[in-house]
Amino acid sequence: MDNKNVVYNYMFRMKNGQVVNFEVDVDLDYKNCGSEKYQGKYEDIVHLDFHKCENCPYSKRDTSQCPVLVRTIKAIEKFDTFHSDEIVDVIINGPNRSYIKKSCSLQVGLQSLLGLLMGSSNCFHFHFFRPMAYHHLPFADIKETLTRVIGTNLLRHMITGTNKTYEDALKEVNSSYKSIEIVNRSLVNRINAFQKKDASKNAIVILDSFAKIFSLEFSTDLTIFDNFFKKENIVL
Repeated sequence: MDNKNVVYNYMFRMKNGQVVNFEVDVDLDYKNCGSEKYQGKYEDIVHLDFHKCENCPYSKRDTSQCPVLVRTIKAIEKFDTFHSDEIVDVIINGPNRSYIKKSCSLQVGLQSLLGLLMGSSNCFHFHFFRPMAYHHLPFADIKETLTRVIGTNLLRHMITGTNKTYEDALKEVNSSYKSIEIVNRSLVNRINAFQKKDASKNAIVILDSFAKIFSLEFSTDLTIFDNFFKKENIVL
């Protein structure tokens, strides 16, 4: 494995002893992140024009299949017979460390898995999130997510030398999340067309709530971070 490629292994251990494994390969060069074609029983649903996102930048000349669904469909298939409220233990092995979350609902584990798959997909709207997918942090809460998203975007502008103000960089992040809300709604509509139960759909609904929370915190000037940066809490 070269330094442009990392692998995350997800293990879902059900209370009845059943174990479901899923491996995610994240490639910064996009070679293994959704550029392949899906062939299977859900090809009609993966088709680009099926419940196409309002903000989709692609035409049939670019691709015949939705890049996000191509990336996520195998995980959605694997869990389409499970209920979202089933209790599981989730073990994630990454390149540098492992993560364990015990006795959580299946939809919480899938939220983390689908977030990784979507963030590393070949969809234009998720390119913004690829560095965070590469340095995946499972089960991140809203503060951790906001810190990573804003910090990553500011770092990107610093490295690429783009002439953006702090305010412009934040507006760019907010705009990206609003685009993701639209994509999430379309994905739920697609999943509704074929999924037997509700685990994956509910996981995407949770991801969508994170996008909405970001918009809310942005509109209130990120006040959840106030205590971190009060003068009395900063030691130089």
